[in-house]
Amino acid sequence: MPFSFLLAIALVLTLTLNVEAQDKPIKVMFYNVENLFDIADDSLTDDDEFTPGGRKHWTNKRLGRKLNGIYKVIMAAGDYDPPQLIGLAEVENSEVLDMLISYTPLKAFGYQHIHFDSDDRRGIDVALLYRVDFFQPVTENVIEVMFPFEPGTKTRNILHVKGCFADSVTLNVFVNHWPSRYGGVNASEQKRIYAAETLFNYLESFFCEEDISDENILIMGDFNDEPQDISLEILSNSKKIETFECPLLYNLFFKSMPKQPGTIKYQSSWFVFDQIIVSRSLVNGRKGLKVDGGMEIFAPDFLLVDDERNMGKKTFRTYMGPRYIGGVSDHLPVMVNLKFVDE
Repeated sequence: MPFSFLLAIALVLTLTLNVEAQDKPIKVMFYNVENLFDIADDSLTDDDEFTPGGRKHWTNKRLGRKLNGIYKVIMAAGDYDPPQLIGLAEVENSEVLDMLISYTPLKAFGYQHIHFDSDDRRGIDVALLYRVDFFQPVTENVIEVMFPFEPGTKTRNILHVKGCFADSVTLNVFVNHWPSRYGGVNASEQKRIYAAETLFNYLESFFCEEDISDENILIMGDFNDEPQDISLEILSNSKKIETFECPLLYNLFFKSMPKQPGTIKYQSSWFVFDQIIVSRSLVNGRKGLKVDGGMEIFAPDFLLVDDERNMGKKTFRTYMGPRYIGGVSDHLPVMVNLKFVDE
């Protein structure tokens, strides 16, 4: 068979796959999976409790159950066509990501992962999973968050991945896990504000301020603050989301106001710590992609249990203190759909 004929067939198949990809919505998901550790002791990090002899008695059996639980969440979130892009927080290393995408039924969907180790004390990082039939990474960077006012404190890097859909439409994805509220909201607030400023300064230097709104940018993560808090207001003033005025970035929480009261529950209160923020171009569709609806908090029944102490429901987490519960995470995932549009 002539080579030219084979080349023509390959070209037709490629174009067909691209058309099919463009006909499908792009599902994007963020999920803090709560301490996805392997069972080995890393001498460079404080992960001792997540070992078989540690305080949590973390074993291969428990790890396997958690990986299968995460797989189930991802499949359910995509209605059995799992999201093309998944940001994750609280993963220890590339090994557990390999287990997730290679040793669960997710293997059938051709996921790859992008992950860099950070200087976080416990060794937990952020990562991005992507389906290679839809998304092709072009560049991968990490943004270090370092506190000049507290140089001994280490936290997670911010992950930046730029990639292409259908060979042409680009998307810049930023995966975040900002400092926790450990020690008190007010005492820790400065660190989250600094993380927000670090990210925004990077956006300005990478894109130039006047171009931020014209790039396809999607920022997702566990920010450990709510949409109305100072740190998130640094990134966006999204209450004007329908007017297309002023803000370079929009918090999609304000576009939909999800029915689920929050993504994490502390005592009797729900908080929306997990959010998705987008650039103006993803709101108006000027660069080939457009947000289709608002941010959804994914809260199926199997991720919730009765809250006997505080009433209502709470997340079905893996541990309650040192006690093994057997759930998936103390957070609920958040999602958004994107669609292709003519520029």
